[in-house]
Amino acid sequence: AASGFSPNDTVKLNQDILYCRDMDWSGVTNSPTLWNAGQQILAVYGSLTFAPDMDDQFTGDWRFRATTPGQTITSNGHSFLSTVYFEGIGGEWTMQDAFETESSVYHQEGILRSNNNPLKIGSHWNFINGSETFGTPELYLGTSLMEFKNYSQTYFSVYGPSALCVDASHIV
Repeated sequence: AASGFSPNDTVKLNQDILYCRDMDWSGVTNSPTLWNAGQQILAVYGSLTFAPDMDDQFTGDWRFRATTPGQTITSNGHSFLSTVYFEGIGGEWTMQDAFETESSVYHQEGILRSNNNPLKIGSHWNFINGSETFGTPELYLGTSLMEFKNYSQTYFSVYGPSALCVDASHIV
């Protein structure tokens, strides 16, 4: 199906907080750009699929807030340019391919499954469960390689009850 984009069109996000259920860019044509003008928050309450033939220039925070299992994240070679949050009690996300962020990850609630895909993290990964409002975050790495890119500011931290299943993975 045609996406309706002309060559090099830009989707400009200019509200402070933006919400969507699923964001699916698969099938887009003509290399559209996802762009924002400031420090917006994009809250995704379902799955995210980037298309290989798009340009992700969104520099605001990505907040995954699903409250049901069965959500997926497909990056298709794109890196998140800012901080990524997983904060949906009852939510569950499964990586469909490699996951990369230029910044940090705050895993506050829900279940995240790497599905044996590699993860590259810009600076740090925080498990946060320090108050009544947070659920118990769970991370299942399987055989994934979790790599931290900024070695001078890297840390992996756990605050409060969390579940970390490293199986045969490597964290470097």
